[in-house]
Amino acid sequence: MNLDALLEGWLGFGEDDWIALWMLFDDVAQELDTEDPNEILEPLLTLVRGLLRHGFLAGDSPADNDSVHFKPWPNQDPEAVVAFIRREWPRDDFPSWGDGPWLALPRASRH
Repeated sequence: MNLDALLEGWLGFGEDDWIALWMLFDDVAQELDTEDPNEILEPLLTLVRGLLRHGFLAGDSPADNDSVHFKPWPNQDPEAVVAFIRREWPRDDFPSWGDGPWLALPRASRH
């Protein structure tokens, strides 16, 4: 699995739009050719950490706010974001549209 290539693709996508957890999940699932959420978790967390290291912010799902303005979480520490995902993870299905975190670049960083 080439996580660096996945990360590069998402870095470019994130210049124009928000990135949902389910989108990352789906990409990793396809790359690994699996539908087992437990096999997808660790590579997914690696992608999330990578996006955060590149200046993305973790925030609420648009389902939790007005769907127009990105609402970043107060704690942007990558390990805190990963811990949140782990707490929410005991599941046997894919994340959905309303599941957080969503990730976005600050407006000033966008092209």
